[in-house]
Amino acid sequence: MFERWHTYEQIDSLQRSQRISIALGSDRERRMKVPIAVIDDEPFAAQQTLTNNGYDIRTLGDIKTLDEVQSFNVILCDLQGVGRHLDSKNQGAFLIDEIKRNHPEKFVIAYTGGLSMT
Repeated sequence: MFERWHTYEQIDSLQRSQRISIALGSDRERRMKVPIAVIDDEPFAAQQTLTNNGYDIRTLGDIKTLDEVQSFNVILCDLQGVGRHLDSKNQGAFLIDEIKRNHPEKFVIAYTGGLSMT
């Protein structure tokens, strides 16, 4: 009769694992919960592939202020052709530095699709 009873620790462990399972969801559900900003003056080549795999990609183009990335925790930033409104010489490198300096909690990934002419 008492074999169907569970201890408090067993019930708590079961409830915790259920909460974690719900919170995490599937890979696709987790990917959709984290919007990713793309700062690029050109079309982002990997956007369709990432979208097809469940990522929420939002292309911002060349931003004029840091406020535009406020709501994103993950930011992909091109090194060339962006950030001209903030520093025309250093472009994307300056922009990435400013984002990290003002928002150290954000994940910023630098990339470039262009060739360097220097």
